[in-house]
Amino acid sequence: NLNYLNYQNGNNSNTLLFDTTGNSNLTCILVDDASASYLTALPWSKDASASFSDTYCRYTTIPDANFEAALEALGYDDISNDGQVPTALIEVITTLDIYNKSISDLTGIENFEALTELDCSSNQLTYVYFGSKVPLTYLDISSNNLTTLELPDEISVLEASSNDLVYLDFSDYEMLTEVYVADNELIYFNQQNGFNTNISAFIATGNADLNCVLVDDPSATYLTTLPWNIDATASFSDTYCRYTQIPDANFEARLENLGYDDISGDGQVPTASIIDVTYLDVSFTSSGAIYDLTGIEDFHRLELLYLTDNLMTSIDLSSNIYLKSFNANNTALTSLDLTSNINLSFVTLNDSDDLSSLNIQNGNNTKLESSSSFSVINVPNLSCVLVDDESFATTTWVNHIDPQITFNETVCTKDYDLSAKVFLQGAAINPNSGEETLMRDDLRVLGYIPTTSPYTDAITCDSSVFNLGGTSGTGVIDEDIVDWVWVELRDETDNTITIASQSALLQRDGDVVGVDGTSSLVFSLSVTEVYVVIKHRNHLGVMTSSLITLSDTVTTALDFTDLNNQITYGSNAQTDFSMPTDIVGMCAGNVGGDASVKYSGSGNDTTTIKDEILGDIGNSTSSNLHFFTAYNVGDVNLDGTVRYQGSGNDTTTIKDIILAHPDNLASPSNLFEILEQLPEN
Repeated sequence: NLNYLNYQNGNNSNTLLFDTTGNSNLTCILVDDASASYLTALPWSKDASASFSDTYCRYTTIPDANFEAALEALGYDDISNDGQVPTALIEVITTLDIYNKSISDLTGIENFEALTELDCSSNQLTYVYFGSKVPLTYLDISSNNLTTLELPDEISVLEASSNDLVYLDFSDYEMLTEVYVADNELIYFNQQNGFNTNISAFIATGNADLNCVLVDDPSATYLTTLPWNIDATASFSDTYCRYTQIPDANFEARLENLGYDDISGDGQVPTASIIDVTYLDVSFTSSGAIYDLTGIEDFHRLELLYLTDNLMTSIDLSSNIYLKSFNANNTALTSLDLTSNINLSFVTLNDSDDLSSLNIQNGNNTKLESSSSFSVINVPNLSCVLVDDESFATTTWVNHIDPQITFNETVCTKDYDLSAKVFLQGAAINPNSGEETLMRDDLRVLGYIPTTSPYTDAITCDSSVFNLGGTSGTGVIDEDIVDWVWVELRDETDNTITIASQSALLQRDGDVVGVDGTSSLVFSLSVTEVYVVIKHRNHLGVMTSSLITLSDTVTTALDFTDLNNQITYGSNAQTDFSMPTDIVGMCAGNVGGDASVKYSGSGNDTTTIKDEILGDIGNSTSSNLHFFTAYNVGDVNLDGTVRYQGSGNDTTTIKDIILAHPDNLASPSNLFEILEQLPEN
């Protein structure tokens, strides 16, 4: 079972017999002279997989280029920037200073088997694994980005101030004499190691959310004087410092049965009783299903978690970074994010009918190394999983996933069909006789609607879409096109952020359709809940007042026009003036494109119409009575003609719209301004 052999004794030439065959793990043997001829003949025998070397046999992987460069500068590397250093050079080092070297990964430190003093402060470390062989007694790891910290058992002096540490449990570190953890984000600190009297310095100030520190004896006099220094808002205790909220009664009952609660049914458990728990099985029992796993975040050391047959729809495991095994078969989870769980080696989510989103892109998918390590079977709504390496996932896990599931390294999307309905006030004014329930399609009749969208995607359609009756010419007049509109889908948590958008066409009956003139809109998304916004080039935009849940199996229908069931965000965001009975529409007159409609006063829209009239090439006399026909924003009523003054002018239309607004009825004013009801305005 040899894996290392140093036979470099300076007397190899006198060796009478040398046989290392049968040691499959021995790949390199150190000898006096690797080129010596006697090594190639008997009595020197070795496995074919082994070689001789007179320099270095063993190497330690150092993936961080800055860490390797720092070691090279200290003389502990043989080849620059090859991602490794000779183990023989580092395993004898007793002190190491790599202060401020822009190091973000200290992988390899576990092979520094003689290291007792380490200064790695002022770097970019978020996590360090020392293993069990590093005999550190002094560690300065201050001014990094640590969120968690594991220490060698022999540690005596620790400097870890100015990090992002949240939980610290030093109850197993009996050799500690100095502890510096100021200016972190601590909410839990256990210094109850049985040897508090040996501590000559304890600094934990600058932790605003740390209200209590567990110690051996809170009445000890040494705690009330320096060097024990904590914030004025904190105290010492030898029982329970902090409680974790457990709002789900069945979850708390299960924890009580496991011995992790002190008071039944009070909606909380002592944090100290759960923070070091490594195994938790709260699968369904006769006591009832768990709907909410809030509190799991304080199971800081949790490695194995079993949730089978429960009914929680979501779970936040971002704080459970030590989690290795996760079993959530037959739950009601709809989405799951495992990106923070870098130690996962087993995941099973079978029979999860509601699961539609899964992200396991934790940077360490290779730990799920066997086909049975990742099992997602009978999960009908899951079609894509975000992973580190698509090829690895496909090759390794193929036997334990549903056939419809694929893997992706960037984004998982699904196609969602949206069928929205909206009216434009401008096209509803003065409807055609006998067609009072439809918008006018004057722009289509006159041939003014461009085949290229006026919006930013500049998408095009075939000119036949603007035929009477649509592309085929056999459709009903309801489906004739009125104009282009712009459709946005906005983020579920911030409705000012647009996550997807596209141009669309508007039919006379209000249906918003794709560029073929008839189909519903299709959006490829990685989320299912959105706010829907519809805009028009000279009307005020509208947005849904609540989130819309999209389906990838049926078309999602959305009606902005129903007066008696309005779904629009804001107050009086749409209008029923000059609209068909029981119909509301987007407010016309936003000629200036500034998210408001204004008849007179500064920044009014009528001046913009005047500018369009005076700027028209055909207005040689600069007459206010001039008019022209075109596809133009100054055409408020969408009849194809732009007029500033005279019969049927567009400025009077804006005035009528202003005076009819509900907020302008009590004391009508031409100066009234109608504002677009979108959250960014």
